[in-house]
Amino acid sequence: MVDAVMKAQFIRVLIVDENALFRRGLVSLLNDCPDFLVTGEVTSVQEITAQEAELQPHVVIVDIQTKKPNGSQELFELRRMFPNSRLLVLTSSVDQKHMLKAMEDGARGYLLKDVDLKELVEALRLIARRDAILFPSEISGTLFNSATSRKCRKTSGLLSPREMQVLTLVAQGSSNKEIAEACHLSETTIKAHVRRILDKLDVKNRAQAVGLAIDAGLLSTKNRS
Repeated sequence: MVDAVMKAQFIRVLIVDENALFRRGLVSLLNDCPDFLVTGEVTSVQEITAQEAELQPHVVIVDIQTKKPNGSQELFELRRMFPNSRLLVLTSSVDQKHMLKAMEDGARGYLLKDVDLKELVEALRLIARRDAILFPSEISGTLFNSATSRKCRKTSGLLSPREMQVLTLVAQGSSNKEIAEACHLSETTIKAHVRRILDKLDVKNRAQAVGLAIDAGLLSTKNRS
């Protein structure tokens, strides 16, 4: 997916949000960026079916509102329709529980709608072109936590100190290349560490690994000043 995006002329984006005014504003913003192409904007996942063969987005921006009980189902449907797309949840409120659930359901990022526009554009580029995970600043800044809960002890015992270092950097949104530079290792070695982390935690992707580690207390979130 990353290689395909790097070779593409445009980053193709699909917007799923029930707020028409917000959708149109986002379309206008992205249309002003020469490297983006908005392939569609719809109110709900249910509207996509007739168009999905044509859309083929690199990134799907979706608002999973916390008051709705079917957020997980919406993410599941998007993953089914676009298995090679990156899902970015762009929502109105900070909710760590729902953020973790969205990550477990396959979202690669979770940001707030009041995010700075330049930051949003850069986030879209980052999530499309690199294997990164994004958090809102209000609940980002992951650090190692020596929590002593049973679940934490069980999970932390599975990972070596190096794997914990890699996982912490993954949670901070670092790419494999950046992690390799920070750890003074080759990118191939970092990829091997990531594969072992996924195997040990019995998860399918990096987002699920970070979500499990935060939920277990192995990684903690704290507010940025």
